[in-house]
Amino acid sequence: MQWHKVGCPRKDSAYQLPMREALLLRLPFSLPPCLGSVFTAASSRNHIQNVLKTRGIKMLSLLLLLGMVVCIMGGYVPPGPRFRCPKDAIYIYPCTCLRGSDRGLYIRCENTNLASLSLAFTNLGNEGMPIEELVLYKCNIVRFYGPALYPLDVRVLKFIDTPLRLIEEHSFLGVNRTLQELYVINSDLEKFPREALQILGNLSLLSITGHRISTLPGNSFGESAAAAKLEKLEISNGTLSSLPVEALTPLKKLKTLDLHGNKIKDLKRNQFKGLRDTEFLDISHNLIDKLDTSHLADLVKMGWCNMSHNAIADLKRGTFARNSVLKVLNLSHNKIRKLDSNTFRGMRFLRRLHLSDNQIDDVGRGTFGSITRIGTIDLSRNFIKKIDFQMFHQLQFAELLDVSENFVTIVEKLAFKDIYLAKVNLSHNEISKIEPGAFENCVNITLLDLSHNKLENISKYSFDSVSYAMELQLSYNLFTALNQIPMHNMTGLKILNVSHNLIHSVPRQTFPKLYELHTIDISHNNLSEIHNAVFQTLFSLRILNMSHNSLEKIKPSTFGPLPTLLELDMSYNQLNDVARGSLTRLASCRSLTVKNNRLTKIFQLPISLGHLDFSENLLEEIPSTDVWPTMNALLSLDLSRNRLGDNLQDGSFENLLTLRILNLQANNITKPPWQALGSLSSLQYLYLQDNYLTKLEKAAFGRLPIVFELNLANNKINNVTSRTFEGLLQLLTLNLTNNNISYIPNGAFQGLVSLRTLDLSHNRLEKLDNKTHGLLDDCLSLERLNLSHNKISFITRKTLPNDPWIPYRLKEVDLSYNTMPVVTFDLIAGAKKIQYLNLSHNNINEIRRYVIGNLTALHTLDLSHNDINDVSDRDVFVPPLNLTNLLLSNNHLSHVPLDKILPLPNLKFLDLEENEIGVFDERFMKIIQNGTILRYSGNPMHCDCHVRPLKRWLKAQTQLPTEWSNVMCKSPNYLTNKFISEITEDLMNCGERDIQEEPELDITPDVKYRSIDYNNEDKSWKATWYVTSREDIGDFYVVVRESGSSKSMIEKDVVYSERSFRIHDLKESSTKYELCVLARDSVGNVKHYRNSQCQILNQLDSSSSASLRASLYFVIVVASFCTLIKFLQSKVRCTKQLMEVDIVRSSPQAKIYLQQFKHFPGEYIQTFYVWHLGVNQIMTHNEISTFADEACKPQFHDGVATFKLSLLEQDMLRCGITRVVNKVTGQKMYYHRVIVEEPADSSKHTFTVKCVITEVVVEPEITVAANHTAVRRSVLPAGFQEPEQGGALVTGELNVSPGTPLQMEIFLDNDSAPIYGLLVTYMLVTDTKTQEETIIINGTYVQFRGTVNVCLDKCPGIECSNGQIGFGRKRRAIEMSSTDKNKLFEVTMSTFIKVDSADDVTIDQVLSGFIRKGKNRTHTKERAVIAEEIREQSDPTTIKTHERAFLAEEIKEQFKYKVTEVVLNGSSCSALSLSLLLVLLCFYKLL
Repeated sequence: MQWHKVGCPRKDSAYQLPMREALLLRLPFSLPPCLGSVFTAASSRNHIQNVLKTRGIKMLSLLLLLGMVVCIMGGYVPPGPRFRCPKDAIYIYPCTCLRGSDRGLYIRCENTNLASLSLAFTNLGNEGMPIEELVLYKCNIVRFYGPALYPLDVRVLKFIDTPLRLIEEHSFLGVNRTLQELYVINSDLEKFPREALQILGNLSLLSITGHRISTLPGNSFGESAAAAKLEKLEISNGTLSSLPVEALTPLKKLKTLDLHGNKIKDLKRNQFKGLRDTEFLDISHNLIDKLDTSHLADLVKMGWCNMSHNAIADLKRGTFARNSVLKVLNLSHNKIRKLDSNTFRGMRFLRRLHLSDNQIDDVGRGTFGSITRIGTIDLSRNFIKKIDFQMFHQLQFAELLDVSENFVTIVEKLAFKDIYLAKVNLSHNEISKIEPGAFENCVNITLLDLSHNKLENISKYSFDSVSYAMELQLSYNLFTALNQIPMHNMTGLKILNVSHNLIHSVPRQTFPKLYELHTIDISHNNLSEIHNAVFQTLFSLRILNMSHNSLEKIKPSTFGPLPTLLELDMSYNQLNDVARGSLTRLASCRSLTVKNNRLTKIFQLPISLGHLDFSENLLEEIPSTDVWPTMNALLSLDLSRNRLGDNLQDGSFENLLTLRILNLQANNITKPPWQALGSLSSLQYLYLQDNYLTKLEKAAFGRLPIVFELNLANNKINNVTSRTFEGLLQLLTLNLTNNNISYIPNGAFQGLVSLRTLDLSHNRLEKLDNKTHGLLDDCLSLERLNLSHNKISFITRKTLPNDPWIPYRLKEVDLSYNTMPVVTFDLIAGAKKIQYLNLSHNNINEIRRYVIGNLTALHTLDLSHNDINDVSDRDVFVPPLNLTNLLLSNNHLSHVPLDKILPLPNLKFLDLEENEIGVFDERFMKIIQNGTILRYSGNPMHCDCHVRPLKRWLKAQTQLPTEWSNVMCKSPNYLTNKFISEITEDLMNCGERDIQEEPELDITPDVKYRSIDYNNEDKSWKATWYVTSREDIGDFYVVVRESGSSKSMIEKDVVYSERSFRIHDLKESSTKYELCVLARDSVGNVKHYRNSQCQILNQLDSSSSASLRASLYFVIVVASFCTLIKFLQSKVRCTKQLMEVDIVRSSPQAKIYLQQFKHFPGEYIQTFYVWHLGVNQIMTHNEISTFADEACKPQFHDGVATFKLSLLEQDMLRCGITRVVNKVTGQKMYYHRVIVEEPADSSKHTFTVKCVITEVVVEPEITVAANHTAVRRSVLPAGFQEPEQGGALVTGELNVSPGTPLQMEIFLDNDSAPIYGLLVTYMLVTDTKTQEETIIINGTYVQFRGTVNVCLDKCPGIECSNGQIGFGRKRRAIEMSSTDKNKLFEVTMSTFIKVDSADDVTIDQVLSGFIRKGKNRTHTKERAVIAEEIREQSDPTTIKTHERAFLAEEIKEQFKYKVTEVVLNGSSCSALSLSLLLVLLCFYKLL
């Protein structure tokens, strides 16, 4: 740590503390310099004594702390860049600032248009900071024009993957003084932007890569300021075919000219006239077929020339005569056929010459004589047939001579002479002869590659006495003996490769004294004989590879003493005997491989071995004595694929003191060799897979205290006893995969306290525990458990290790490929710390409540490939907040609980592929926009307007995400099997009603209005707008016309940098004017017309801000007044027998009546008790009674309408009251609706009135807990909806013909359906008089009556209304009588329909009003609310037997109402809720 003295007192001699006093302080640590200075400066003798006497040690501590703080604060903080990115990123949208620097900002703009860029550039210009690099990547711009760049100072400008076809004049105004580098990469540019470049006086680099320019104009740079400083010009990878001579002449300072990848065929005389300073020329990948002196004569300073990949057939004499300083010449991939001595004459500085992939078949003598400084000559892949006399003569600076892949058959005398430190590649030819003297004075050739030829013998005179190679490659030839290779003069040889030949022997004196040879590869030959001690003269030999030969025996003197040999490979031979002592003199050998031979016993080994591979031999036993010397270095022993069987015995591995890895794989072992392993005290890894182990007894492997890994995979184990692995105290990984294990007793893993990874996959396990103990209870450190591919059907509480007092560490569990149908609550017992849970490929069709929610540490949950069809039940799918990856693919889901998934802050991956999700929920977009990867392919996507937000998001992406590249539509029919990335928003249709309810589902217009204001002073209109699309948008096209007329009053183009337009002097007209703001693309074409882009100019609707505030204030006051009056106008009084409702009559004309009773007569009504369709019980009781004419009508007194509605059983249905009875708590709820009509303003108000009577009835011995599911259910019970006609509620009046069938459907909403079921116990239709069957009589009301029992979704043996037989859930605490076990609620309800005869009414009209079309219309605004949330009414304690509590509650001012329309001063306003009023009040205050 470095201490700084910034801010510390200066050391002064007058304040120095004497050493004697310093020692008296006895500080327990040494002070840093800064701290010491603070201390000593305040430490004169008198001062210290005063401090110690008066303030003591506290003051001293404070002083020390102060000094430390000063030192820390004085540290050096490096400065940031001079120019920093804007703090608010949205300020420069759609661009982003990548980083700042001392030279300027780095800005990148992706997938946008000119109109949007203009605002971003304006804001950047306002910052006043220079831009070092501006990148426009994949922007939608076809024509670049206008003032976009005017506010900026840009040094480097790049257009990348932008479909530019034209760059207009004046496009670079504003950056003309600062722009130095311009890149146009992968564009559709059709014309060279000569006019635009004329003003760029500081341009030094112009790169146009990927274009469609066919001709470069002759005056491209004539009278252009860009020609003054341009140093690099690149026009590549395009269609340029014509290159006028005068086009490049003005570029006097050009250094680099790159024209590669075009279609230039002919070079003109003096083609590069005037380019005398050009040093680099690239015209490769063109169609040039002719080259002569006149083409390149003006490039007198050219040092690098690339003409590869053309069609040049001939190099004429003196072609490069004027290019005397040329250093690199690339003529590869042409059609050159001949080289002679005049080809390269005068090119004395040439260093690199590339002539590969031509048709050269003749290289004349002395061809390279004039280029004596050459370093690289590449002649590969030609048609050369011989290396001619003195072809490579006196090339003293040559580094690479490549003549590979030709047709050379002979290397003539003196072909290589006076070559030093070069790589010579003659491989892949047909060389069969190398003449004597072919290599003369070739000292220290780095690499001589003669591989892949037809050499059988090399004359010992082919190399003179001083010629040798450091690496000699002779593989893939026809040598039969090593002495056919002359090595007597190769004193510097280091690597010799003669593999893949026909060598059968290594005769005597093959190797002279080669002091530097360290690697010999004789593999893949037919070697069967090695002369004694033939390798003894190789004093530096380290690696010897003799694998894949035919050796049968190693004699005692085959190798002799090789003290430097480190690796010896004799694998894949036919060895059956290795003589004793033949390898003992390899004193330094570290690795010995004898794999795949015929050895039957272990030979005497060098004690220095670190690795021995004895696999794939015929070893049947290892004797207990005289096998292993005392080996202190052997770490790894591979005995796999032998025939050891059960012959390993005590002492088989004696003296292997340091062995760490033992591989006994595939040895036919049937019993664990625990006795043989007992002596391996250092063993750490034991591999016994692919054997025939069947039973594991107690302590089956003996005591191996430091074994880390035990692999028993792919055996036949079917019996595992208790304490099988006792003694393996430090075992970390145990692999038992792919055995026949069907049962493992508890205690089998006892003692494995360090085990971290356990693999039990691919077995036949059905469970891992008994009723009281778990198999894994002793695995305290277990982190990863693999139970896949078994037969586990249920997880119990003891399957996974768990104990409240033991901190288990289990993090990863794989239960895939099992047979589990249900995920039960028992899973969470041992899964509280699990981070990865794989339940894929099971038969799961149900997930119990609270299971997933209790896996609080879970990061990855895989439920793919199951039979799950619904996870929307409450508390079933509540994923933990840590969840990162959720996989639900290949199930039967039709919807997912997005309300539970959306709150997950860390979700990165959601896989819903191959399900049955048809409707794309708009909430998916929130998940996508949060950065989560959503996989959705394979679902039957209905591509209507609900998919438009997804389409917009995909268009906003610069690169189409791979997970959406294969998502297809399944409906409607005209979009079937079409990729969503290919269809447009116009084809995603919806009804107008959907668009009105959710405007964001409308087709995205190019522009949207911000405001349209009318100015009374100058009688002008001002419209402002903004751009919403990322498509190609340039200027705006403004049109004003009379509404309904096609004739335009005003047509005006607005530049793309503007967002407003003012309209003056509009003539007065009887019709209103319409304003349309359309967008043009950058080419100038008017784009799509959308209805939202046109607005009527209405002065009343477009007033000034003051008028707007006044209107808002007026609306707020009136609505507030109406709301408060209505809110205080009602009152309900409840008793056990009666519901009294008081409604204040706001006007004498107001009509007040019960819903459906507007014209109901006072006549006889037949009332019924309930038909109870229970088990073996049918009960019915009918009764005729009358009621007064006013029973269901209000009584008026003092302006108050009072309803008195009977709640008695026999009278309840008389006036259409709905009753809901909670069968568990006894609570009864009574509902009705009161309608108030105001004829003055034609408004109608609806009040829902309710009485709640709590009547608790509990059977003996029954406990109703506060947390029981039935009580705490927050979802309402069944919601029953009134019939509709044309979208409006039926109010009791409908004209139909007699005999028309009327239907009433009762169903549950989506939230309740997964939990509850319906049991219809009573359903009857009456004419309200004496008839009980379904009849219609003219002028009579028909009343539907019914009692519906709401039961749990699965109840024992009860058939619900849908015909399904429900079965009970486990762990239910409710117990009832046999007839009522499934009942939770009983709903008694009725409805009245007045029926009159009318011949002009069709049956279809009737059915459209009465027949419900499915139960998914849960969001219909007109749905009648007849049930309310059941709250817990009971005390958490047990309710006493037959205890009844009658709680009558007076409900005051708790009614819902709806204002359909209120007329105020001739204008209509919609109803406002209380919350909306508050919002508007706040908004008014802000205004």
